[in-house]
Amino acid sequence: MRMARLAALVLVGAAQAQPKPFDLKGDVLGETIATFKARHPQANCGRHSEMISYCEQQKGVSFAGLKHTSLGKNGMYAGFFKDKLIQLSYFVDGGYADYNNVVEALAARFGKPSTERDSGPSFHTSSWERSQMTITVSHYVRSDVDISLSLDDDGARSDF
Repeated sequence: MRMARLAALVLVGAAQAQPKPFDLKGDVLGETIATFKARHPQANCGRHSEMISYCEQQKGVSFAGLKHTSLGKNGMYAGFFKDKLIQLSYFVDGGYADYNNVVEALAARFGKPSTERDSGPSFHTSSWERSQMTITVSHYVRSDVDISLSLDDDGARSDF
């Protein structure tokens, strides 16, 4: 009986130690394309192949208060493998100060970035990594702020 309690405590502790999956605006890696479509009814979805599908949206896209206004390109792109989300990207208008605001907002939720790179005035990036998942925020001079949530190659091939 004592051994069973100890085993139960170890299992509960291990379950609590599992990091919570990253999400962007409520979307989590591994969610189904049906769930994604229900959350994003304006997204245009299609298939590249039997196993690979996508959803993209140009209008009405925002992230952390920043809007996407360039209608010549997508404001949001989602990639799916076997109908499960493996990549989600937002492309919003903003400068370096906006990039910093997005990084601060994500740091408040997920802690300090695992990696930060500042290549002078031309390129800035911050990343959070957790169990095959990565969130990356990037800003290029004279460009938008890009926010991306993705699985590494091993995670993308798994069944979640």
